[in-house]
Amino acid sequence: MDSLTSYSTSASKGGPAGEILVRKSLISALRSLYNVDIDVATSDGEMEVMGKGKVYDLYVFDPWTWAGPGWVLRKFVEDERKVVILDFFGTEISYVNRNGGIGGGFDVGRNVLRAYPNKGRDGKGTFLGFFIPQDDIGEQEEGINGAISGGVMDVVGGGVGGAGGVGSADGENSNNAKIVIWGKDPKYFTPRVLHLINSLSDLPAVTLVTPLPKNSNVNLPNSVIRTGHLSKAEYHSLLKSSTHLLALGHPLLGPSAVEAVSYGCVLINKKYSGEEDVKGFQTQHDYVKVYVPEKNCEYGGSGRGEMEELEEVTNCMGKRAEMGVPKEFRWLDYKARVEGIFNRFLQ
Repeated sequence: MDSLTSYSTSASKGGPAGEILVRKSLISALRSLYNVDIDVATSDGEMEVMGKGKVYDLYVFDPWTWAGPGWVLRKFVEDERKVVILDFFGTEISYVNRNGGIGGGFDVGRNVLRAYPNKGRDGKGTFLGFFIPQDDIGEQEEGINGAISGGVMDVVGGGVGGAGGVGSADGENSNNAKIVIWGKDPKYFTPRVLHLINSLSDLPAVTLVTPLPKNSNVNLPNSVIRTGHLSKAEYHSLLKSSTHLLALGHPLLGPSAVEAVSYGCVLINKKYSGEEDVKGFQTQHDYVKVYVPEKNCEYGGSGRGEMEELEEVTNCMGKRAEMGVPKEFRWLDYKARVEGIFNRFLQ
């Protein structure tokens, strides 16, 4: 299994962490189900040394690391039917297998594993997902005690600490809205998004919080709280004390939306227009739209102007959600999917 150091380094600085969550969830389930030894490579060189040093029952790559020079399957893989690819971003199969680097023995439909049941831009692959520990939100999950290993709790839970002064729901007026603006890259703050944020900041009883660094050059209203990079525990604490997540991205494919609805936020979910290059997606997060509609509120779409979008988002602020992990991302459901997928490799 691969886990390139660049992934962890990026996540520690506020970058994408979805690939780490998917991988560590899988490690926990495989060890719980099969008691297997798992070697994790942290670089291309280490992967080559491991691959040449022994024969494995299973090779777990991502859409980029399965290939060696020339974009062909790594030479140490003696049987391509032993390969699975963890996909976190809805990558098109034609991209994964560009230049025909994986041969006819590779079953695309079974061996490309998706983060969500909505299977990416081309509708292919198998839903694997990840899991969110329920104990952190006060739910009990049968069968999970002692099963977590491989550092998953460091990524998806593990207690809630202070959230860097971003506030708490305790004692707050239940009519107030606290909106987390989830977008860590300045490129997401387009003129249209900035217009929406500025308009929301003028509304009474609304608190806006963003993980943008305090020294970011994005021109936000002074009332918007900038937390900078948060640890997972701090981020979860922030979600617990908030009412909504307004996520930026095109589309949103990491774990943020599922974490938000698990910790009691309503997802303010952008609808796409026909002109936008989001092949296969109706909204920013189709999983929440389809599977968790009670925690979903949509805005935007074809023909919507800035004022119409503002009105729709304002209406969303009246909707509330309770904490609870969606069924598909609970430990036992996740573990059952892992067993259904990996029995053919490891039994």
